[in-house]
Amino acid sequence: MREIVNLIDYSGLTPTSDDLVQLTKGVRSQSLNWAVDTGSVNHLSVAYDPPVVDLTDGIPFRVLVAHTNTGPADLVVNNLVAAAIHRADGANLKAGDLVAGEVACVVFDGQYFQLINFYGLDATNVQNNTYEIGIPYTVDTGPVNNITAIFAPPITVIVAGDPILVMIANTNTGAVHITVNSLASKEVIIGNGDQLIAGQIAQNMIAMMIYDGTKFQLLNPILAKSTPLGGAIAGRLVYQDPNYHISTVFNVFIEAFRVSYTPVNVGDDIYVSVVGAFNSEEVNTNPIGRSIDGYLAYSTNGGSTWNPPNWPGYDYPTSGSFKANVAIADFVEGSQHINPGIQRVDFNFMISGQLTVPAGPPASVIFKLMFASTHPNSPTTMVHGGTIVEVIEYTPIS
Repeated sequence: MREIVNLIDYSGLTPTSDDLVQLTKGVRSQSLNWAVDTGSVNHLSVAYDPPVVDLTDGIPFRVLVAHTNTGPADLVVNNLVAAAIHRADGANLKAGDLVAGEVACVVFDGQYFQLINFYGLDATNVQNNTYEIGIPYTVDTGPVNNITAIFAPPITVIVAGDPILVMIANTNTGAVHITVNSLASKEVIIGNGDQLIAGQIAQNMIAMMIYDGTKFQLLNPILAKSTPLGGAIAGRLVYQDPNYHISTVFNVFIEAFRVSYTPVNVGDDIYVSVVGAFNSEEVNTNPIGRSIDGYLAYSTNGGSTWNPPNWPGYDYPTSGSFKANVAIADFVEGSQHINPGIQRVDFNFMISGQLTVPAGPPASVIFKLMFASTHPNSPTTMVHGGTIVEVIEYTPIS
């Protein structure tokens, strides 16, 4: 009976004949295995009452830890010999495995205390940490392009890596700044460091930003909607020329054919493409080479003037009202031949161009294909029949 009374007493209960389940309550409380750490960093110390006189295999203890460990740690129970605290795999503790205020559950295995409530590890993870991040949230009360974010409790200092959430009051029209509580105003940027452009934050959107030490980086900017290439088709013309066109004069451009298109709207974009083949024939048994050049020109006054007025050269123009590549074909034979050279050579070509429908609009836009032989050994040149011309007019989508 004295032992029963002692168990009840050491469990923190007052023995009384009025309560017949005190023994059960004492056992259930596990108070006899609970102690508060009074040791130092990495060296835990506990005192149980009645004292533990021997560490038997399997004996469990619950310890309210006083200090976060910085490396391997040990535990002294009632002035017995200190025993190291190990992880479940037998490894020493790493910094942070024990946290001040944590209830550490350990079991003596005959040599060490095994930490039962360690977070766990795997082959690559030797330090598991749990972080709880509460991102401050508030509603913007500032004018357009100037976010005013008043957080409660107030944010009095902010460092690189700190996140915030703000419900935006106004869609921005340009660069944006933010004032957090009473801190200095900071610029809001996107990830590449650029200022915000109009519409990248919108009314009632929740903007997530992270301070980078100088500015706030907006993590969820609104992306601009892409505009379809060209726009809506306003008009289209496809023409296939059935004829062969021959020139026998060296370095003189002649017209192969022309196509007339009626534009729809001033300011529309006209795209034109010409696909076909050139032909060059030799005039002797051993020419050195063949060379054919071609270009596309247009007129808006019925053919009175043309753009370009003559051969534009070999460079694709980057300015001007008509941007179009040219067709260039070259074939160089060996300088010495015992047998006659190749009699006929074909060259495929594609010319594409772009222009904007001028004021008026004009009654028609006429396109003509010009070509010439530019090698003296092969003045005879030809544009094959079957050349295809496609003209498409687009109305830009705003």
